[in-house]
Amino acid sequence: MRNCTGDVAASTRNGPISFSGGGHHVDLRAQNGPVSVTLEGTSWDGSSLTARTQNGPLNLVLPSGFESGVQVEASGYSPFSCSATACAGAERRWDDDARQVHFGAGETTIHLSTVNGPVSIKSSDGDEI
Repeated sequence: MRNCTGDVAASTRNGPISFSGGGHHVDLRAQNGPVSVTLEGTSWDGSSLTARTQNGPLNLVLPSGFESGVQVEASGYSPFSCSATACAGAERRWDDDARQVHFGAGETTIHLSTVNGPVSIKSSDGDEI
């Protein structure tokens, strides 16, 4: 799904979900497949974005300077790569059961999570830490 301009609810049992956009109410769920989210603009223009995968990778790409609150979570044994410029100032919580990173300002409107899969967070403009 690209450049979506309305409310979105998408789910898949065995397959990928890919989303790019910058607003509205978005709910993405995958049981056995990857979820990829590319954020556009400088902030989220809407109520929320929730993206979850049970058994698959989670990929987030966002522009440098993205301002909205973002929280990304994974189980404690999932590989976790956070190389976007936003990751430099991120609040991280790591323990045996969970890994969590939070960045941005204000209310957290974007929530992404995986249970059994790696996490990758990158900058869309190529700036990395």
